[in-house]
Amino acid sequence: MALGCPVISSDRASMPEICGDAALLASPSDPERWVQCVAYLLQSMSLRQELAARGRERSKIYSWNKSAEGYLDLLASQN
Repeated sequence: MALGCPVISSDRASMPEICGDAALLASPSDPERWVQCVAYLLQSMSLRQELAARGRERSKIYSWNKSAEGYLDLLASQN
């Protein structure tokens, strides 16, 4: 996402929350859905561009520094 690549992701665990509306989602147990998502991306330049733009914006929410700061804050609050 951060590199501007349209994403197809699993719809399990935290992936829907992380990806938000910036990815197409598919069940790991539904190979036909994965193929369908790839076909959508191949057929639609506008979908590729939209997901790429959303993904770049969405990826700004996440960073290693923010994660580390969150853990440090949590540890500090435990003392």
